[in-house]
Amino acid sequence: MSITGESLNGWSADRVAQVLADAGAPADAATVTRLMTLTGGLPLYVCNAVLLAKNHYAHDTARMCQALTDRQHTTPTAQDLLLEEIFEGLAPQAQTTVSLLALAELPLTENELSRLARDAGLGPRETACEACVLWSASASFSAPETG
Repeated sequence: MSITGESLNGWSADRVAQVLADAGAPADAATVTRLMTLTGGLPLYVCNAVLLAKNHYAHDTARMCQALTDRQHTTPTAQDLLLEEIFEGLAPQAQTTVSLLALAELPLTENELSRLARDAGLGPRETACEACVLWSASASFSAPETG
C-alpha cells in the first residue's frame, strides 16, 4: 500500500477575516495576522478563537488576541528552568509527591503534606534540598495549620 503525506495548511488571512466578520467579530489586518500567528490558521483553533471573541470579549478580537498573548511565553523563564532542573534532581518518590501536590484542588495542611510525603515513600528526614523543594512546590497549595 502506497501512502503519501498530505500537508494540511491553515486558512488564509482572507478566510480568517471572513469567518470573523461572519461571526460579528470583525478585525483589522493586524489583528487577523495576530490571530493567524496564535492559531496557525487551523480551522479548529480559529473557530474556537472566534467563539471566545464573541462570548468572552464582547466581539473584540484584538482584545482577545492580546489577552492570549499576555498569558503565554515562548521561551522558558529562569524560574521554569530552575524548577525543571530541581524536579529532575529529585528522587522518584519526591517527584511523585510534587506531581501529586500539583494536582491538589484544595489547600493542604502541613500534616496532610507530611502524610502525602510519607505515603509516597519519603522518610521523615529527606535531604534539605528535597524538603525545601517539597515545601516550595506546595506553598501555593498549603493551608495554615489550625488549632
